[in-house]
Amino acid sequence: MPKKWTISPGEIFADLPRVIMLGSEMVVVEGHKGILAYSPEVIKISRLKEKIILEGKDLEIFLITPEELQITGQINRIIFERG
Repeated sequence: MPKKWTISPGEIFADLPRVIMLGSEMVVVEGHKGILAYSPEVIKISRLKEKIILEGKDLEIFLITPEELQITGQINRIIFERG
């Protein structure tokens, strides 16, 4: 009988950022490593080996904790940069 392999979703997605978009007015980023750049039009977020770049208008950091970052404003684009 062949051996069954089971992999939990947590193992598959452990190193991926969790980005939750609520409409176009709020983004929640879990597992961030800090803010690299901040302006009302662009926010760059550090995340292990990548950057998450939010572009929009009137962007504000609503909440920041060691685990979570909440950004509000008119969010037009989210870019994931590796390396």
